[in-house]
Amino acid sequence: MFVFPLNETLPHLHYIYALRFKPQIVSLFLSELHFYKIFYVVLWTMPNTILIIDDNAEYASSLQIGLEAEGYIVISALNPINGWKEMERCQPDVILVDWDMPGLSGIELVKLMKADVAHRSRYIIMITAYTGTKNVVQGLDAGADDYLGKLFEIDELLARIRSGLRIRSLEGRISEETRRSTALEMAMSVADKVGNPIAAAKMYQQLLIKNANVAKQVEVIDFLKTIGNLLDEALNLINEFNSVKPLQSLPEPDGKTIVHRNDNIKT
Repeated sequence: MFVFPLNETLPHLHYIYALRFKPQIVSLFLSELHFYKIFYVVLWTMPNTILIIDDNAEYASSLQIGLEAEGYIVISALNPINGWKEMERCQPDVILVDWDMPGLSGIELVKLMKADVAHRSRYIIMITAYTGTKNVVQGLDAGADDYLGKLFEIDELLARIRSGLRIRSLEGRISEETRRSTALEMAMSVADKVGNPIAAAKMYQQLLIKNANVAKQVEVIDFLKTIGNLLDEALNLINEFNSVKPLQSLPEPDGKTIVHRNDNIKT
């Protein structure tokens, strides 16, 4: 789901269609969040995006036509510099990179991509005429996720692309699960630190009630009992929070997801 400001949505709808998005406006609502005014909520079905970086225009064009026939959004760049610009612009799911290119080789380009925090997770397939073992090793060591000689069957390339998309999807889910688990563990740590002084306050409250001098003062005793009840409620909330174990999802081979509770996290 995309959210667009009103003054930016309409001029870009034609661009969305041009990229073969299939948007459907599902609601229009008002918001005063910071400087935003009116938003459109757009729900779309978006094909995966593939970026081809190859200095051979005819080869890149034929490859683009073949991949577009399979339903992918395909962008081509004829040199590494334009390839980098297109990568930052279209945020592709899979990048197909040639080895021999003017100015910067595919090997050097892959190294730069993997060294950049913003792009190191992109799935890169090197497609080149260099098919020797040393070349394959060099390409993979540079950071390419897969390597394919240019004399290939289109079905093999499509299978490798699908494999890359599955890996990307799994990595994204693992990253999200890790983020959620880390946030929960931090919250649990804070709850534990907050619980300690509350438990200490509860202990002092009980000692005061048992004090002979305090016990004679009815109003003070009632006040202390009220405080005790509030402290008990706070401690119960913390205990309930600490008993929560984060849910984790594990993918099955058929694409479904098993959700299970992680009992290894200490509470």
